[in-house]
Amino acid sequence: ISTEISAMSDREIKLCGLFLYWAEGTKAALGVVTLSNTDPGMLKFFLKFLIINGVSKSKIYIKLQLYKDMEEEKEKKFWSEELGIQRSNFKKSYIKKSNLIDITYKNGFGHGTCSLVVYDMGLYNEIMMGIKYLRNGIY
Repeated sequence: ISTEISAMSDREIKLCGLFLYWAEGTKAALGVVTLSNTDPGMLKFFLKFLIINGVSKSKIYIKLQLYKDMEEEKEKKFWSEELGIQRSNFKKSYIKKSNLIDITYKNGFGHGTCSLVVYDMGLYNEIMMGIKYLRNGIY
């Protein structure tokens, strides 16, 4: 499969972004587009999806979910550099009472969970309509 993938068109990124949001995005908060994950690559892809859909990086907010034994400033620096989002766009982090070192699920990337958040009713509606269109079987 990997040999069949080359540079993706904007249309392909939009379709993949819709499927990604259908699977991983928050759908319960009306007018708020949110995708959370531990994988920087997945979030970078979704960031590209947002930009292609006309969202400025200045309108994208970051929320982190960290463990109490993690250094919050270090993780903010990591995610800011990975995603190219300014630190001023970071919201208050949620700090779990458990320790990262104690979790048994070790398949994460070790930098907590990062959420990309956009407050935009129009974009939210477009995404939900796109998912509805996919769900109803255009294939």
